[in-house]
Amino acid sequence: MRLRSMSPLKPLIIVVDDDAGICISEERLLRSHGFATEAYTSSADLLLSGRLRDADCLILDVQMPGMTGLDLQDYLRAKGRRVPIIFITGHPNENMRQRAAKNGAHAVLEKPYDGQLLIKTIQIALNSSK
Repeated sequence: MRLRSMSPLKPLIIVVDDDAGICISEERLLRSHGFATEAYTSSADLLLSGRLRDADCLILDVQMPGMTGLDLQDYLRAKGRRVPIIFITGHPNENMRQRAAKNGAHAVLEKPYDGQLLIKTIQIALNSSK
């Protein structure tokens, strides 16, 4: 389910988290820092939307029903799609962090995380992808 969208003239940050409340709070934070945002409550919804090609950065929950954030990262790599990815998780472990990093993730942030840390991480990811 797509939750919201903003102007395409700003960097588009797409949030995918099965918790709609997290999607809404992250969107508010991102909009307040000048980003365009869209949020989806599943990886499948994002893939069906056709908006992935417009994403400048993805914020993905690691653990979601169906296709997890890590599975989505694997899918994108297999398709040759390179977009900065920042993972968020409430259950970090070293294997997950290593898999995410090996496949090019810019960061893995543990819930709850500081909003300013997320913004800084997004800015670094956007700058490194130029």
